[in-house]
Amino acid sequence: MEISKLSGQMDTARQVDTASNLQNQRTGIAGANLNSAQIQTNSNQQREDEQNKSLNERLNDVVKELNQQMDYLNSNVRFGFSDDINAMYVTVSERNTGKEIRQIPSDEAIKLTKYFRDAIGLIFDKES
Repeated sequence: MEISKLSGQMDTARQVDTASNLQNQRTGIAGANLNSAQIQTNSNQQREDEQNKSLNERLNDVVKELNQQMDYLNSNVRFGFSDDINAMYVTVSERNTGKEIRQIPSDEAIKLTKYFRDAIGLIFDKES
């Protein structure tokens, strides 16, 4: 009777060992999948950063061309690009004095946009 108990315990130990090995194999596969997902995420992030840089460069070129055309037309409208919000803005100034009449969007709107983008970045971490 003791022999049957001992053999039952050995079978249970083998089952636990087999289950443990299977779990380790699954964890290894999941870890490999996780590493490849991280590499893919990093690659996607790099591509996105490169696209944003090229977009910013193109927008800066457009701003320069628009300002050249405004100079040619002797206009008091100027265009600019804000790196803080990655967007263009327009300023209207007095022709004689150069005093700024209006900026669209306003400085306050640009500051709010930057603040909310930073706040969203803190709440929703893109890298997670």
